Amino acid sequence: MSNIIRYLLSGILVCAVSYNAAEAKKKNSELWNTDMEFFKTEEARRIGDQVLMYQRVTGGWPKNVDMEKPLDESGVAAVLGEKERRNDSTTDNNATTVQMGYLARLYRATGDVKYRDAFRRGVEFLLSGQYENGGWPQFWPENRDYQIHITYNDNAMVNTMNLIRDMMYGKAPYDGGTDLITPACRKRLFDAFYRGGGMHPCHSDSQGGSADRVVPAALP
Repeated sequence: MSNIIRYLLSGILVCAVSYNAAEAKKKNSELWNTDMEFFKTEEARRIGDQVLMYQRVTGGWPKNVDMEKPLDESGVAAVLGEKERRNDSTTDNNATTVQMGYLARLYRATGDVKYRDAFRRGVEFLLSGQYENGGWPQFWPENRDYQIHITYNDNAMVNTMNLIRDMMYGKAPYDGGTDLITPACRKRLFDAFYRGGGMHPCHSDSQGGSADRVVPAALP
């Protein structure tokens, strides 16, 4: 295969991935909502309950899925039938990180512990996937081929690091004392953040791509 053909195919793949990420964000627009008044509505709870359905047994979520579209009985059965999957949980295309932010806001607005508990499972998912060298694979706990590599594409690692930084410092919506994030968990987040800070996009085990800058944190 000539270099020109490889280049063209790579460009097509990048465009397809970017399109999928943009489409997923458009479909899940309310998951990006930060207006706390919205989280007091029944619609916010309806979406939150569906987010819980889509959460895998791993604690993470799959990517490029419309989690806001109302589900009928057969749809609910289909989603719950996928719950035990261990090979499609990821932080790629903003998966998992955006769901965790939504659940944190919903818990703050409602006080319903089922949202807090699901959020905490998400935290455990993030912490469980970090390599000793500080990076994260694209999918875990089960993965194959390129999925094992540390992923900078679509800012997967940057989003993960920024979320961990916000959680460890109790930045909204992760504030409110120790009810959402315990002191022991916060210490683990600090450890994960500073271990991840040693990574570089040119690391030999990384999956390339431009990445936004991780905002540094001051030492506690």
